[in-house]
Order: sequence, then structure tokens, then C-alpha cells
Amino acid sequence: MRHGADEKLKDGTHVFEVVYVEMFLQVCRDYSGLPDPRHLKAHEIIFFYEGLRAELQAHTKPKG
Repeated sequence: MRHGADEKLKDGTHVFEVVYVEMFLQVCRDYSGLPDPRHLKAHEIIFFYEGLRAELQAHTKPKG
């Protein structure tokens, strides 16, 4: 999420590495009460991240 919108990846970028790592870090930060996050599966990361999407879009939207 950049500038209030989903970030577009450049050709050749490994999607899992870039997207899921960012999603994972955001989920860990915002859902600190989760059990050991190292055991989260990709679909669980997506589930929790989707709960944050609207807030992240509003928070990262350019001001002005």
C-alpha cells in the first residue's frame, strides 16, 4: 500500500517476497495479540491484512 492505493510491482519482481513480507509485517504490527505469527499461512495473512486495507489506504493517501 503506497499513496493510498495498492502498489504496482515491476516486471520480474517476486510477488511473494515483496507483497507477503509487507503484509506479514503489517499484520504483526497491528495484530500483536496473535499467537506466534511465524505459523500464519498465506491465506491467514491475507485475511488479517484485508481487515486493515481501508485504514491503510486512508492513512497513506497523499495529503493536500
